[in-house]
Amino acid sequence: MTRRTHAELSERLRQAQRRELLARHVPLEEVLPDLPALRRLGLNTALFFLRQHWMHIAGEALALHSTPWSLKEGVLTVKADSPLHRQELTYAIPRILRIAQDHLGEAMVRSIKHAQP
Repeated sequence: MTRRTHAELSERLRQAQRRELLARHVPLEEVLPDLPALRRLGLNTALFFLRQHWMHIAGEALALHSTPWSLKEGVLTVKADSPLHRQELTYAIPRILRIAQDHLGEAMVRSIKHAQP
């Protein structure tokens, strides 16, 4: 039997808690009690959040081939690696938008478009 260090066990617990939290589509208000402070920081913080959680938001297969590129005036622009992945992104936009709005609010992300190559 392998002995794990306290740091390894703590990290595994943090990862498990994060996976559970993301799997529940918990609104950001529940994770970060001072959401108004986050919103005052502006869209760069929201874009950072989207990039950090893109694997969960877009799904693993699409996230490996796409990146949230910008967030301006409520429009999230996403870059994809290839025409095939841009097409996949097109089909996934309603789901991605719903998840992003669940986490950040409808005012923060109103629509999604894919960047032209």
